[in-house]
Amino acid sequence: MEKNGQEFMRIYGNFTDHEYQMQVAGVPVASVYRKWVSIRDQLGVSITGNVDHHVVIGAVIVIEHWKSQRNNLHQVQ
Repeated sequence: MEKNGQEFMRIYGNFTDHEYQMQVAGVPVASVYRKWVSIRDQLGVSITGNVDHHVVIGAVIVIEHWKSQRNNLHQVQ
């Protein structure tokens, strides 16, 4: 993720399995994981670093929306 043309946050991991992490300046600040013991799909978000919570939640929403749109596109074809 970039801010003013500079890398602000690095997001990496397994997006397909809903398991990914976020770093700012090489320091882990958040992780996302799928909760397997649930009736519906649920995600856990653990914010452990000094980062704006809104940015983390916004990034999770964008990633999950992108993934669902991509899955829907593949099912139509």
